[in-house]
Amino acid sequence: MLGSAVRRVLGVCGLALARDVRALGDRLQHVEQRRQHLDASVHDLRRQLKTATEQARQQQKTAAAEIARQTAAAAAAEQRIVKLQARFDEQQQRLAARPPKEERPEHKQRLADARQRAAVALDLVHVAQEHLMVTEMKLDLIEAAINALDRRTRQKAAVPGPEHVAR
Repeated sequence: MLGSAVRRVLGVCGLALARDVRALGDRLQHVEQRRQHLDASVHDLRRQLKTATEQARQQQKTAAAEIARQTAAAAAAEQRIVKLQARFDEQQQRLAARPPKEERPEHKQRLADARQRAAVALDLVHVAQEHLMVTEMKLDLIEAAINALDRRTRQKAAVPGPEHVAR
């Protein structure tokens, strides 16, 4: 109690105990260090915020450029699709207006020519077959003649003639 009365009296005079002054000084120093630490943290956070903001802006610009590029590509693809669809429709109409292949005169003429060439080729095959059969018969006759001559020659060679008889 005495301590608190002394402090009141000193407080009225604007004075304080040395121990209280030292404690307040220590506390002030601690608060000052804490403030400096918080100032440094705030500075770091501001720097990080600035860096993050710049990165976000850069990414936003990159994304905007990519969107613009893809939008342009999509528009070009759309135009190409429209052109190809028109070309497809035009070709469909042209094909629909054209008579079937079997009814076109040039196709009929080519078909008739091919049939005629096939008939001529078939005739040539028949002639060639007949020629081969005739040739085969001739070869058979020649072979038979050769065999007959061979037999006669062997028979004469096997039978000794009068000039070969021993005297």
